[in-house]
Formats: sequence, structure tokens, C-alpha cells
Amino acid sequence: MRIIKFEKCKKTAREAKACELSWSYLDNAAVSNQKLAKEIKENWQPDQTNTYWVERKRDKETKRAIIHFEDYTNISIKVLKKELNIYLDSTLTRQARKLK
Repeated sequence: MRIIKFEKCKKTAREAKACELSWSYLDNAAVSNQKLAKEIKENWQPDQTNTYWVERKRDKETKRAIIHFEDYTNISIKVLKKELNIYLDSTLTRQARKLK
């Protein structure tokens, strides 16, 4: 499974549109009871790190936030409780569950 970690983003990084997220493919055993194993969390070794930024205003029609990643365009997100839906243009492309 792919685990995505949004790093803490300070105000200066947000203003520079330089927040970072990293991701890594991990075995299913890395997650139990919706929690990432402590040793993986403490020794996070990402496969890749990307820069992203989120537009301040949500799309009024779809109620989705627009998120911009390096090398991608037209991605929007909608958070429903503990689920994250990722859209490319108007097509749902990924669904993710939030870990505790």
C-alpha cells in the first residue's frame, strides 16, 4: 500500500507554495488498527518527496479544495470524515483513508 505523509508546513513555506509531502510503498503489516507502526513513523524513509500547495478558496460548485502538486495539474480533493477523495479534473482517481 502507498502511505502518504504531509509534512508540517510553516507559514513561510505555505506563502512560497513549497509545502512538502512524501510517500512510500509499505507492506500491509505496517498498519494495524488504522495506525502506522511506531518504528516506521519514527524512521520514515520516503520513496519520493514532492512539493504541493492548496488554493485558499474551495470550488463553490463541487465543494472541493484545489491542490497543486509538482508535475500534476487539475487535481482537487474532498475530505469526508476520515476519507480523502482525489479527483483529476472531474474524475475520482483515488480514495485514501486517514491514519490515526
